[in-house]
Amino acid sequence: MVSSTALELLLAEVVPAALRVSQELTEPEEGSKMAPFGYLVDSESHLDNVYFRVEGYGYRVGRGIAESFSNERPHFADTLDMMKFICKDVWLLLYNKQVDHLKTNHRGTFVFVENQFRGCQRMSAKGGQVETMKGATPYLWFPVGVIRGVLAALGIQADVTFETTQLPVVYFNIHVVQ
Repeated sequence: MVSSTALELLLAEVVPAALRVSQELTEPEEGSKMAPFGYLVDSESHLDNVYFRVEGYGYRVGRGIAESFSNERPHFADTLDMMKFICKDVWLLLYNKQVDHLKTNHRGTFVFVENQFRGCQRMSAKGGQVETMKGATPYLWFPVGVIRGVLAALGIQADVTFETTQLPVVYFNIHVVQ
């Protein structure tokens, strides 16, 4: 319980920090507007910069987790075993629960299905679901980075994305690069 609470507190600081750093590096454009959760959005490239930074933080956390915890385990037989390690052990460490469902096509594509993703359970915005999803997006890039970081530490290069149409349901899509 402590690690999941610590992660929530970390993200409560990481995302605003990424937003501030990105704002300091870019000049505000005319017509800038406030986005959900109170940060300034100057342009699409500004948001991309924020997403890149948050995903990078997650990547470094994921690499560290994999390097610390995979040494205690026997070598993984295949990519599916690595995905199970993330779904069970890494997710349990970060979110105090395992991934709800793991789907695969057995050709390098995996989907982690989270029906109640802890990182988004308490998020809401005055503008309703659409504004909440916009505000939650930077926070969803962190677990994307964690997944990619764990896989990179285990020697697997992957493209990781997420999809959501109704929070807190989130799909993390992993495509292993051959």
